[in-house]
Amino acid sequence: METFDPLSVAREGTESYAIALQATQLAKQARGLGLNDQADAMMKALYSSIKNKNASGFNAAKALAQGVGANVKTMQERVGKANDTASGIDAVLGYAKESGYNIDPDLIMSAKTMYDNRDLAGLDEMKRMISADLTRQADSRQKLEDASGKGRMDPQAQIEANKMMANKLLKQFLNAQKILRDPESPKAFTATPAKQFANKNLGIGNNVRSYMDSIGGFNLGVGMQEVKATTGTAAGMAASETEAFKAAQSALKIDQDWSNAAEQLNIFNASIIRTLKGLGVRNEYLTMEGAEKWLKNTDVTMPLLESEMMDQGQTSQAMPPTTQPLQVPQGTSSSQMVSTVPGVSPVTWAQPPAASAPQAQPQAPSQGQAQPAQGVPAPPVAPPTSQTAPPVSPYAPIRGNMAKQFNVSY
Repeated sequence: METFDPLSVAREGTESYAIALQATQLAKQARGLGLNDQADAMMKALYSSIKNKNASGFNAAKALAQGVGANVKTMQERVGKANDTASGIDAVLGYAKESGYNIDPDLIMSAKTMYDNRDLAGLDEMKRMISADLTRQADSRQKLEDASGKGRMDPQAQIEANKMMANKLLKQFLNAQKILRDPESPKAFTATPAKQFANKNLGIGNNVRSYMDSIGGFNLGVGMQEVKATTGTAAGMAASETEAFKAAQSALKIDQDWSNAAEQLNIFNASIIRTLKGLGVRNEYLTMEGAEKWLKNTDVTMPLLESEMMDQGQTSQAMPPTTQPLQVPQGTSSSQMVSTVPGVSPVTWAQPPAASAPQAQPQAPSQGQAQPAQGVPAPPVAPPTSQTAPPVSPYAPIRGNMAKQFNVSY
């Protein structure tokens, strides 16, 4: 098989040899970045023009090489930006492990997929979702500890349990919505094995397959166990809702035609919406835009449930927190997954451990699902207090450090 090596047909000391030498190095860089087709076309054009002593063909090959060089530079810049973002994510994952927080493995794997695909927008989205997930966990932990100390653990535990489960389901709802809106979905879904294989090799529908993997890999039973272990209370989900979710989830397959897949995705979304409403999630979060708003937001005062709106109007001024503010350290964890991208240094992905139950936290019976309120009460007015200065939120330092780490604003 002909290798199309222009150096093998170029004479040393000539312009063609110098160009062939530069093109050889450029081709190596291009292939390292996954630009194999462009590298092959460039080398073949140079080889043919030099071998046949075709001056016009040689000029065209040089122009082609210049275009490949520009593409290589652009791709190197994209990979560099992705590498910077991924390194920041890895540092926060290391912090999460050291602090005992459990970042959803689905978010980690999605971030890795976006990194491997050089999807800068998708990777930045994962960065914001991981930041929001970690900040909300810190807020939930503080609320559970404060409620336990005041002897009113049960109501707060139910709120946190419903929020934690709703957060898990909103991620899968968002995945399904993204598939429905992805322009490559009609090609990614096919019942023809040959087409499925060809599309995968061509990189068609990479993000779609990633979203499908996230949906298929989500285990509702395990999620419910995590909620109970963390909050001491089961989420308010009816048995019929869990069965409907599992049935809709199992019907989603990548090896079906798009018309069938779209129908199953809508059924899947409908089952999640019913469950989210049962958990008391506010209607504004039951759309793709609403789900994204919640999953990317680190404002811990933003209510997810209608019951939180009611609780905000009934609770009195909170006492100053007893726990120390959490600080996000720099650096990564020692327990890591390694992701490599050709042409750049490897990026490691710290894997936080599974969450454990809070210490000294009483087991509380289930309070039932949160019921949506009939109306949104007016913003609460803080009661009089004898404090000379308002208590400092322990989550402000978290958001401040996250903003520095991730270079985002909240």
